[in-house]
Amino acid sequence: MDDLLDRAGRLFKAIKGNVEEMFQPETEMAKKAFQQASKLLREGQVEAAIDRFEDAILADPDFGPAYTWRGIACLQVQDYTAALQDFGDALKRDPKDGRAHYGSGLALAGQGKNAEALLAFEKALGVSPDFAPIYQSRAELHQAAGRWEEAARDYQKAVSLDPSHLATQLKLASMLRKLKRFDEAQKSLQALMIHAPAFYKTYLLRGQIFYEQGEWEMASKNLSHSISLNPEIPQSFLLRGIIYLKQGELERAEQDFEKSLEIRPEDAKAYAYLAELAALRGESEIMYEHLAMAKELGADLLKISQKDAFEALREEARFQELLAL
Repeated sequence: MDDLLDRAGRLFKAIKGNVEEMFQPETEMAKKAFQQASKLLREGQVEAAIDRFEDAILADPDFGPAYTWRGIACLQVQDYTAALQDFGDALKRDPKDGRAHYGSGLALAGQGKNAEALLAFEKALGVSPDFAPIYQSRAELHQAAGRWEEAARDYQKAVSLDPSHLATQLKLASMLRKLKRFDEAQKSLQALMIHAPAFYKTYLLRGQIFYEQGEWEMASKNLSHSISLNPEIPQSFLLRGIIYLKQGELERAEQDFEKSLEIRPEDAKAYAYLAELAALRGESEIMYEHLAMAKELGADLLKISQKDAFEALREEARFQELLAL
């Protein structure tokens, strides 16, 4: 999961504060250690917090929240085995601890045990049905497994519960794009444009959607705006270059492909498109250089060779030799 640590942090933020009102350890020693540990965790001193949660547990082994919070701390240092043990100990003391169920799911996902993680998320939702990150986490597991409809539903639920979380909004739009539900994807992106007008990824994704719909002018406009907001993203230049290439604007296309390579020199696609551009110009030597580089970087030359730009060259011995290597 690409932002597991962020998710652990959000789980922590959801339960921090008002410690005395939420939990009452049986002994003053446990209470003091727990409060110190939670303060250290808020300050980002995770290892020290883990040690102090241990002190709270030693003082009062039946104090369930100390296990839950230590589990959250262990998630933040990617110690998934220890986190899972702590969440299990917390659930032995309180089977309805929704945070411990959710934390268990995060730990299992961190270990790659996605089927078990889904079960843990189901249990978490049974206790805490309005906690948006659970839906987001479950959506990511569905997405990783190619269950796009299920992923879209969970992202939509997460967004309905927490409209301000930009990453979830973007993932929802991306999933709707995969499902070819372009109007819904654009609606989700419009919400992002309102809440975060300088978020470049919104315009990059809008550009991709317009491109797939064949609306090249709108695609180019959004990609250009994405570039103005963040000129260090090779995807924006690459896709805009493809649009220029399709429109016959070869010089502008070349500039964008070269800029893409300047940012990401190992981009096989950019070399492949530069080869296509050179073929259209009749620059065979340059074309062969770009094709060789694209192949070296892992491009499928057989697929590339099917493009119309290479039609006149397919029977050349040198071209066939390059394909065969």
